[in-house]
Amino acid sequence: MFDGWHVLEPRSRFINNWHIDAVCKHLTAMANGEIRNLIILMPPRCEKSLLCAVFFPMWLWAERNPSARFIYASYAERLAVRDGDKCRRLIQSPWFQRNYGHKFALAADQNTKHKFENDKTGCRISVGVGGVVTGEGADYACVDDAHKALESESQAARERVKLFWNETLSTRGNNPATFCKLIVGQRVHERDLAQDQIERNLGYEVLSLPMEYEIEEAKRATSLGFVDPRTDEGELLWEKRFPRAEVEALKRQLGAYGTAAQLQQRPAPREGGMFKRSWFEIVDALPETNMRWVRYWDKAFTEGGGAFTAGGLMGMCDVDKTDNYGNPYIAHVFYLADVVRGQWEPGARDEVILRTAHEDRASGRRVKIFIEQEPGPMGRDANRALIAKLAGFDVGSDVARANKALRAEPLAAQCSVGSVKLLRGAWNEPYLAEMAMFPHGAYKDQADMTSGAFNRLLKLGGTKEFTAAQLRMAFG
Repeated sequence: MFDGWHVLEPRSRFINNWHIDAVCKHLTAMANGEIRNLIILMPPRCEKSLLCAVFFPMWLWAERNPSARFIYASYAERLAVRDGDKCRRLIQSPWFQRNYGHKFALAADQNTKHKFENDKTGCRISVGVGGVVTGEGADYACVDDAHKALESESQAARERVKLFWNETLSTRGNNPATFCKLIVGQRVHERDLAQDQIERNLGYEVLSLPMEYEIEEAKRATSLGFVDPRTDEGELLWEKRFPRAEVEALKRQLGAYGTAAQLQQRPAPREGGMFKRSWFEIVDALPETNMRWVRYWDKAFTEGGGAFTAGGLMGMCDVDKTDNYGNPYIAHVFYLADVVRGQWEPGARDEVILRTAHEDRASGRRVKIFIEQEPGPMGRDANRALIAKLAGFDVGSDVARANKALRAEPLAAQCSVGSVKLLRGAWNEPYLAEMAMFPHGAYKDQADMTSGAFNRLLKLGGTKEFTAAQLRMAFG
């Protein structure tokens, strides 16, 4: 398919990668009738438009069916026309004519930017989302970048895209029994077109290719048996084109939400999902008396990549309050005073934990240290070794729960009523960004650390670990 790369990109060398092969494999299955509805999700600048909107129709006409009819749409008409122009230029090139010119010829009387046909009745139409396609029929309806990223927060804009796809473009099938639909792009919002089609169980095959591999988010095999071949947390999608330094710069530019959506294909609300930013009050001072303190560590075993180790210092105090009926009661208020976070190999990590223990002691606080323990003998032995290094400190193990989201429910209930506050510090923004993405974010260490500290403080204060439902009943 890519022998003609030089026609469109004469100044750059074609760099193949496994994700290109994966996309081609699924497009071929669509051409063969094995897949009817397909969603391809991948980061920007990874050749999705060239693959799906330029090379695919050219290849299908040349190798499978020159009578196939396509309608291509994009959020901006100029983008749809741009890719149509590239496809037409490729077909008219000496390279194509030399190799495939005997298969078909472009029709002289219908050869424009918005629509061109061939002498075998095949055609390719380019429109903007919302454009007029009345009277046009197709064998393939395709939308490439359905949403404009800057308008993705607008519900009205998102609904216009869905309406156009569901009630206009998806009704253009020449033969309902063989009509194929293709959605290509990157995620821009949790309620975007891709999510709408997936949630409505409309029979779409989903090929999701995040920029960085996430073991917990890895999807099951597609119907063709394709499984993301990466194995290491954080492994890049296309390192030859997007090396680590470039990806990190892009992540800083996009921010936590843009990274999760456009690079990782798993958007969450900007305000937050399970945890909302507005729930966390940032304070400039802590209560001076009646505070119980814990430092809770969620450990990782990586250096320079992968998961993070995080240790949070959280305090709890009792506050006299009155409910809506005038009845007094005592409420717990929690203060997250400090977060230490980094990617360290085990030896360096243990040194950080020990140094932090000395710093907490020097502050004059009585701090109980908890180390999250991974299940099984290896997790137990690792914690015993670390606790031995912390001789002289009040330290204990806390066996991790497998379901981090379930563990966080009681904490989320308290956060929702404003009972969890943050001491102002440089760590606030990275912390809030991760909490807002939980449990769909790439990292969960800070959320797990906070849940662990919260639950341990409740037990130290003589309070049972409430369920989320009980906490909501108690605090409204």
